[in-house]
Amino acid sequence: MGKPKTIGLTPRQRDTLLIIKKLLKIGYPPTIAEIATGLGSKAHLNVRRHLDALVEKGYIARTPGISRGIRVLR
Repeated sequence: MGKPKTIGLTPRQRDTLLIIKKLLKIGYPPTIAEIATGLGSKAHLNVRRHLDALVEKGYIARTPGISRGIRVLR
């Protein structure tokens, strides 16, 4: 198996996706705060922007109103 295909993602979006996948393997989707911590950031707005970009590019889906409502699509 090679590297995951993350064509069209910025390095930060790639890191965000990897954090999501890592925490999903533990058993639950991460919160925005957990993703920010994983990125070494306190800026939740930037995490939201990365998540929006991942949704737009078809890598994840989000369930509005649920703090752990993130699903990986590819």
